Amino acid sequence: MEFTGVYHKTSEQMSYPKNQRELIINIKTGYDVRRVFIHYGDPFEAGILGGNEKWTGKREEICFRKNLEHQIWWTTTLTPPYKRCKYYFELQTEKEVWYYFEDGFLTEEQLHMDGRMMQCFIVPWMNPADINVTPDWVNDTVWYQIFPDRFCNGTPEKNTEEILAWRSGPVTNAQRFGGNLAGIRQRLDYLQDLGINGIYLNPILKAESNHKYDTTDYEKIDPAFGDEKEFALLVKEAHEHGIHVMVDAVFNHCGRKFAPWVDVLEKGKDSPYADWFMINDWTELRRKADTRDGRFYSFAFADGMPKLSRRSTFWEKSGTMPVSGWQGTSMIL
Repeated sequence: MEFTGVYHKTSEQMSYPKNQRELIINIKTGYDVRRVFIHYGDPFEAGILGGNEKWTGKREEICFRKNLEHQIWWTTTLTPPYKRCKYYFELQTEKEVWYYFEDGFLTEEQLHMDGRMMQCFIVPWMNPADINVTPDWVNDTVWYQIFPDRFCNGTPEKNTEEILAWRSGPVTNAQRFGGNLAGIRQRLDYLQDLGINGIYLNPILKAESNHKYDTTDYEKIDPAFGDEKEFALLVKEAHEHGIHVMVDAVFNHCGRKFAPWVDVLEKGKDSPYADWFMINDWTELRRKADTRDGRFYSFAFADGMPKLSRRSTFWEKSGTMPVSGWQGTSMIL
């Protein structure tokens, strides 16, 4: 068997709860593996670990597979009655059978040796907090992503000198073309005719840049796009067209002019917002240069986008947007 082609771990996309009842188990193998079985059960089915218990588990074949370029992706769904699971794999090639555990591979003979401790894969608990829950309607949504400045200018009569005429050809990140919320609202009929029923908006909250990923105020719409009333009207009319709206809210990091960050730059450790950010070197905090030196964590190495700490009180603050729910770092409306 091609041992190097086999891969599994009890984390991330290889082993995770789909919901509060079902556990997804995935394993990758080489193309020499013809059949895969999983032996699974409750970790304590045979008693408390450490005694003379003999755990075996239930044997089931993993039938669902997807052929990748160099490997096969096998997947199955288990329903652990006590929300915990212990398991190992049985891999069959044309001529061999191997048993795959967390610490490696065993033959049939090695598997049944007296006194052998089997280092099974174990999911100790299907924690509800680890389950990614999405609204039911998301599974039937056809999304249309909009970068607001480049979609539609709904108020050309308000153009300032910096707003460029609509054109084809190369553009730069800094150039502005005046697309805004009013323009999106005016094109809802067009979007509906395309057959979409969800709009994914790139950031629209107040920020310095054209891309708006450097937020300065999480409770205000950027004036370049409109205001809170215009946004509420867009959401209302989108819903009337059967279209949901999701906004990239950018809670991973903020902009250099975000008021709490400005306060930290001025007051250092004495700032009440000091725990909102992940700072390693307070002496070099104000230095203007990329963050490869690790003085604080930021998006990429951009010193103008300091990373927000998930452990801070920032997450207890509530905004004023007409939000009906949250998904990850996005507002769902």
